[in-house]
Amino acid sequence: MVLHTLCPGESLSGVELEPNTWHTVIPLTENSIILEVKEGPYTPTQETDFAPWAPREGDEHVVQFLNWLETAAINDKFEPQ
Repeated sequence: MVLHTLCPGESLSGVELEPNTWHTVIPLTENSIILEVKEGPYTPTQETDFAPWAPREGDEHVVQFLNWLETAAINDKFEPQ
């Protein structure tokens, strides 16, 4: 797992990932803007595009999952409680 922190005025202003790499973005402030650019052509998101181990949007475990992300290490598995 690689962690990058992007901050205004810093030399790192973006991150390029290998295609088909699971990743997540955590905004650190309410003023964060996230832009994800993918190679085209555009295709609407399919159900299979989402990580099968992550809770679905609106699921009761989303907050717990987001908190877990902040301390997760390589090979950790999310276990909803």
